[in-house]
Amino acid sequence: MVDNFVKQLLHPLSQQDFFSTYFEKKHLHIESKQSDRFSDILSFETLDSVLGQHALDSNSLRVVNSEKEFDVSQYTWNRGKVDAIKVAKFFAEGATIIFNHLQNHVSELNELCNNISTDINRKTQTNIYLTPANSQGFKTHWDTHDVFIMQVEGSKVWKIYKEHFKFPFDPDKHGFEPGVIDANNIIDEFVLNAGDILYIPRGIMHSASSTDSKSLHITFGIMPYTITEVVRDCLDIACEDIVDWRSEVPYGVKSESDLRELITQKMTDIVNDSTLAKALKRHDVRVKSNHRPFNSHYLQEAINPTKLKFEDRILPYKHAQIHIVESDDKTKLHLDDGEKEIILPITAKKTIDLIFKSSDLKIGDFDDDVDWQSRKVVISKVLKEGFAYRKRA
Repeated sequence: MVDNFVKQLLHPLSQQDFFSTYFEKKHLHIESKQSDRFSDILSFETLDSVLGQHALDSNSLRVVNSEKEFDVSQYTWNRGKVDAIKVAKFFAEGATIIFNHLQNHVSELNELCNNISTDINRKTQTNIYLTPANSQGFKTHWDTHDVFIMQVEGSKVWKIYKEHFKFPFDPDKHGFEPGVIDANNIIDEFVLNAGDILYIPRGIMHSASSTDSKSLHITFGIMPYTITEVVRDCLDIACEDIVDWRSEVPYGVKSESDLRELITQKMTDIVNDSTLAKALKRHDVRVKSNHRPFNSHYLQEAINPTKLKFEDRILPYKHAQIHIVESDDKTKLHLDDGEKEIILPITAKKTIDLIFKSSDLKIGDFDDDVDWQSRKVVISKVLKEGFAYRKRA
C-alpha cells in the first residue's frame, strides 16, 4: 500500500530509498517537469469559490504574515463567519491565507487525503497556503509532524536549517518558540516550482517566501505514530483486561530496585499478541476515523428506494474497507469504514467482491453463486449503510 503512495507522489524515488534515506531523517526535494501536475486537485479559482461561497467559519481559515497572525475579529463577521471581502483585502496587502481542512470542501483534495492516509496508515491533515508575490507567511519554524508540500501554482524559495529538536510530537511541549530559538545554520536553499514536491521531517526548521508571482501549495501533515503512543495504548488495554494492573503497589515496595523488579515483571503481561493486536487495532480505527467521505446519493437512496433491477450497477464509495474476520465460531464478512460495520454471512463474499472489485458490472450479470433474492438482500444492506451507491439503469 505504501508503494502506491511512493509511486504517485515520490516518483522516481523507490519506497526503499525514501524510508531508508529520508523518512524522519532529512528533507527531500523532488523536481518535476510537469508544472500542472496538481492542477486537477486544486486551483486558485477553486479557493476563490470556496472563500466566497462556502460560508467558512473562523476555524477553517487563518490570515498571517511573517510578522504576526491576524486576530480572527479582523476578518470575520460577528457570528464567526469569515468575511471574504476583508480576507481578500488582507491578501492584496501581502498577507498569506491558510485554509485549514479544505478536504472537507473540495472532493479531489478529500480523495487524495484519504488515499495517502490509507497508503501509509497514518492520520493526515491538510493546510492550503495562498501567498501573494514577494511575501512570507511564517517566520522560520519547525512542525511537530512530518509534512509533504505539493506546489500547485507559482513558486517559493525554501530555506532548510540544521535540525534543532529531534522527533517533536506534542505542539504544547515541543512547538517552535519564535524569538526564543535562533534560526541559523542554513543547510539548503532552493526554489520549489509548480509540480514539485518537498518532504520535511518534524523538528527540521524551515522557512519559505514567494517569488514574483502568487504562490499556492498544499501541505499534507502526517501525524506520527510513536512508540509512546503504542505503549500508552498497551497500558490502557492492560488496565481494562488484566486485574493485577489495577491493584495497589504491594506494601513494602519502597526502593528503586523493588519497583524495577515489580514493573519488569508486570510489563511482560502486556507484551503479548492479544494486547499488541488490540493496540494496533486502536491505531487503525483512529486512522480510519480520520477519513471523511465526500459522497452523494444518500438522499436519493433514502427517499426513492426503488426495487433493484438487473441493469442497475452498484458502485462502491472510496472510503469503504473490506475485512473478513472470525466471529461467534463462524466466519462472517465485515465491511468497516472505521466508525461502523455490517456483518454478513460468508455466502455473501462473492457478491461483495463483485461490488467492490469489479468495474461497473450490471448486478444481473453477477456470477456469485446465490439466487436473486439473496443477492438483493446483500446489495440492499450495503446501499442502506452507505458503503456503495446505485447507478440506476
